[in-house]
Amino acid sequence: MIVSPMQIRLRLLAWILAIVALTPLARNANGCTWAQENARELRIDFRADVLPIFQRSCLECHSDENTEGNLNLLSPESISEGGYSGRSIIGKSLGESELYQRVISTDEDYRMPRDGSELSRDEKD
Repeated sequence: MIVSPMQIRLRLLAWILAIVALTPLARNANGCTWAQENARELRIDFRADVLPIFQRSCLECHSDENTEGNLNLLSPESISEGGYSGRSIIGKSLGESELYQRVISTDEDYRMPRDGSELSRDEKD
């Protein structure tokens, strides 16, 4: 199955929102958070959709073996714990996500990954 860049962006966004579901948020009448509902709708799979991006660009510095900034991006659970800069994902707002802000930043001292290999537009979106 061929996945378009837009589908990849939506999956990554939905996955990030799914991580938010691990944090205490208001739940609907069915007991689901907003993020859980949207992740189900887009069928985001961490291992298939997000982990490959992290493997290429992030896990050299943020995994079980090496947790720079005390941040481990190897699993949804470890991502929800955050690192020295605080929680990686906050609430429902992608704009408040430390992880996303670092990925999209134009400041080379703040942006991740730091090795100069900026994520592609499709990977960011």
